[in-house]
Amino acid sequence: MNDYKCHCPTGYFEDANPEQNLDHACLPEPCGHPPAVDHATTPGQDTDHFFDSDAVEYTCDTGYSLDGAASGGTTFGIRCQADGSYTQHSVCHPVQCGKAPHVDDAQFDANTDFVFPEVISYSCDTGYTTDGVAGGVATFEGECEAAGDIAGVLSCEPVACPEVPEQADAQYSAGTSLVFPMQLEVSCLAGYALHVDQHGSTEYTIHCTDAGELSYTDDSGCQAINCGDLPTVPHATAAGGTHYGEEADVTCETGHSIDATADSTSAHYTISCQADGSYTTTHDCEPVSCGVAPAVDYTTNSGSDQAKVYEAEVTYTLTQGYTLDGTTAGEAGFSITCQADATYTQVGAPLPVTCGTPPELPHSSVTGTEFWFTERAPYTCAEGYSLDGTAQGDASFHLDCEADGTYSGPTGCEPIVCGAVTAPEHTAQVDDHEGAKLTDLHFPQTAVFECMPGYSKDGTLGSTLTTITVSCQADGENLYPATCVNNDDCISYENGCDSDGHCVDNDVGTGAHGDDFYCECDSGFEEVIEADGVKWCSNIPDCPDDACSPGFCSDLVNDYECTCPPGWYEGENAAANLLHDCLPMECGAPETVGHATTEETASIFYDSAPVEYTCDTGYSLDGTAMGEYWFAMTCTAFGVFDSAPTCHPVVCGVPPSTWAARSEEHTSELQSP
Repeated sequence: MNDYKCHCPTGYFEDANPEQNLDHACLPEPCGHPPAVDHATTPGQDTDHFFDSDAVEYTCDTGYSLDGAASGGTTFGIRCQADGSYTQHSVCHPVQCGKAPHVDDAQFDANTDFVFPEVISYSCDTGYTTDGVAGGVATFEGECEAAGDIAGVLSCEPVACPEVPEQADAQYSAGTSLVFPMQLEVSCLAGYALHVDQHGSTEYTIHCTDAGELSYTDDSGCQAINCGDLPTVPHATAAGGTHYGEEADVTCETGHSIDATADSTSAHYTISCQADGSYTTTHDCEPVSCGVAPAVDYTTNSGSDQAKVYEAEVTYTLTQGYTLDGTTAGEAGFSITCQADATYTQVGAPLPVTCGTPPELPHSSVTGTEFWFTERAPYTCAEGYSLDGTAQGDASFHLDCEADGTYSGPTGCEPIVCGAVTAPEHTAQVDDHEGAKLTDLHFPQTAVFECMPGYSKDGTLGSTLTTITVSCQADGENLYPATCVNNDDCISYENGCDSDGHCVDNDVGTGAHGDDFYCECDSGFEEVIEADGVKWCSNIPDCPDDACSPGFCSDLVNDYECTCPPGWYEGENAAANLLHDCLPMECGAPETVGHATTEETASIFYDSAPVEYTCDTGYSLDGTAMGEYWFAMTCTAFGVFDSAPTCHPVVCGVPPSTWAARSEEHTSELQSP
């Protein structure tokens, strides 16, 4: 009595609940803090949990999963049970990475299955490092990571040796980079050996060691072999190198060559030490041949048709009439010798007897200052001259140098004849500078002519170029250098035609300037001559009398135009035979106005009288019986009638009352009708 008791279900127990002010209540069984799980965490680790609490969620640490796989589950939960204990929790296993990756040329544990976060030790074999550099790092570790991968695994690279230096005079794979334990085979080129006197020793090997250094089986290098003493060549000397690739010069003695010529390239040659240890072929040096002695005009010689060689001599005798100096007292013979350059010494030059300086002849000139026997002195006639005085005659001739030293031939040249002179058109002949009027000319005579009045050579008004000089030319033709042409009188200040026409120069000049040109005016213009002689084209007036009224007329070229006032427009007036005129604006037939009439029916224009209208019977302009009933409408300058007034029905007022009669009740005034 005065109390109560709670019957609690499984997982709950009876006790006071101060928070709810209850003496008895069913409270959940407590389980305390969640247990710690290896390699897992939960946010409720430090919180008490009860039977009615939510499940406690755990997450495996990085690198751990529920099945040890990198992709395996990583979360699980436990609950508080009715007996106050927690349910069994799962286990977080380390992620498995598997066996260590294989690395060539390295020592490592290849049999163990590694799990997170274990490491794998690698050690490169001798001659290998992680960067391929001698003395470089040779050990490293691989790490099993949380994602199940093994990171940090490097490769063991063979130690690199320095670049192989150029192997002179040898055959090998140039540019090859050697790494441990590679080697490079080297063979000497033909003509080279490791020792100059041991021609068969030609091969060696270059090794790359585990220390990154190059090692040679023989470091002597390839050397040019020696072919021994130089050979002996008759009439020559030899000097130069005796090793393969070297040359020795063989030089023939003076006057000798390998082909008996004087070619400088044949006087010496080279021999060389060959790859087989022997010298190239030698050649004998022969005396140089000068060939058969040269034939010299006007001589005979003691030689034969056989060629002469170095230091042989030939004797020449000159033909009668020739000497070495061109005089009768000159030498009559000479000799020549075959020289080392395959030429003979200078031969003598037989000269004919001289005739001396050629004579001067009229109207001609000679080319040359001295001529010898058998030669001819060439003469040329001066321009305008020939041997017979005709244009077709010979203009050149010769004098022959005779054996006795004298000249023979023509005596000179004659002037060329041009013949009769014809007076140029529009000219008259006048005296020349000697006061003569020649009618027939020969070179270089002239005849003078003057242009007639109104003519000149350049056709310019006032020109002073009026003299024509006809001259006889070197080709036998009279030259007429110019003609007299009609002066262009249009090129003058009196020509004012060009603005509305053009100037025409008369075909035949008179010499009177004002009569020698006129204006040919454009259509609509006519020529006007001013008092000072100026000619120009004036516009012909085209405005007819009374045209364009009440406006005004403006003259155009072959036409005119009207400027009309308001109410008028420009148009053709056929009745007045006017192409352009000012015509009144047309408003058309009178407009219909309500309750009004007009007697006018014709079309109304701007200049027409106003149209009179009368309001119908019973209508007035103000709606009174005494009001105005007449009005007028005018055609405006815009071609429309002005506004019409309104004819209103006449107002009668309120109907009067009548005794003993009854009418419909009206409360407003009555209007007609």
